[in-house]
Amino acid sequence: MIEFIDVQTGDRAEYELEIWNIGLLPLEISTIALRPDDTPFSIIEGEDVFEIQPDTSHTLVIGFAPEREDTYETTLLIMSNDRDQGELTIPITGNALDVASTSVSLPARFELSNPRPNPFNSQTVISYSLPEQGYISVKIYDVRGRQVRELMSGNQQAGWHRITWDGSDDKGLAVASGIYLYKVKYEYDAGDPTILLRQMLLIR
Repeated sequence: MIEFIDVQTGDRAEYELEIWNIGLLPLEISTIALRPDDTPFSIIEGEDVFEIQPDTSHTLVIGFAPEREDTYETTLLIMSNDRDQGELTIPITGNALDVASTSVSLPARFELSNPRPNPFNSQTVISYSLPEQGYISVKIYDVRGRQVRELMSGNQQAGWHRITWDGSDDKGLAVASGIYLYKVKYEYDAGDPTILLRQMLLIR
């Protein structure tokens, strides 16, 4: 699932999605589209791909530019010659806030909550709060310190945010059961970078 959380009306947020070909033959893409397509979501970049060579990836950039406060939904449809997953659908949600709404009751500090659920089987939700707009990165590591997945990297508005991890790595492959760490790094103009770390247990 792709989530856009607390995006101000009149702004545009972007999400980068990498499509990996881990097979031995070229991956032929026949369709990349949003269904329905009459929403504030759009494919900004990467829609015109037709073939991905083995062990390479293609990046899609999904945009969310709401004009009014509401919650929106659409689905990203990717159709290919993959024998196991020829038709892939990815839900996309977006929460838009009016400019006046974002100025009320902002968090007092940068905080990172424990994931819910934990332990988890299919997916878990990581929540954090930002007192000011700033740069955020959310990364998953195994117990040996190797990076498994980058969930978020970019600027976010002040407020409460959530991001979901589905137990897959940066190539979209399911990872093994075990303990994983997630690190959230927060940088803003008025202070030094702050890093918070938590752990979670994945059970297959």
